Amino acid sequence: MPGAEDDLNKRKNGSTSSQKDEGNKESYHATMWKSPDPPIPHPHINNIGDPPKINVNDFDRWQFEFRSYMCRSCNELWRIVERGFYPQHDIDNYSRREVVEAQLNSVALHMIQTVVGSNDLPYIIHLTNAKEAWESLAEIYVGNESMKRNKRSALRNQAEGFMK
Repeated sequence: MPGAEDDLNKRKNGSTSSQKDEGNKESYHATMWKSPDPPIPHPHINNIGDPPKINVNDFDRWQFEFRSYMCRSCNELWRIVERGFYPQHDIDNYSRREVVEAQLNSVALHMIQTVVGSNDLPYIIHLTNAKEAWESLAEIYVGNESMKRNKRSALRNQAEGFMK
């Protein structure tokens, strides 16, 4: 059958134009098409129970427990918190990857917002990035580098006074 063989050759050669067959019907020859923006699978988020509530008296331990909870739920959530979500396009033109990462950012931010109490929520309620919310809480309870140095110095002085 000559028509079928011609179709096969055209597909191999990448012809995508429509042409009239001998039977005066239009035939469309599909080729393998690769998207510049391939589909990105959404990671499965497996929340088991509520995340640990913030503990301002032992913030370092809470950070560890919360990080562990997020990683147990989905490693990609913690990656968004560590690296942040900074899209290259505006919201109407997100790539498929940006759509997935925007969803992960929203879930991670929601988790952070639900564990802080009503006293701490005003510090992060205006933030739209999970990384910024996480860093904001760390700065409030752990402090910036200057505050950390001052705390270490005070602890060192206290320890020296204890040793004398």
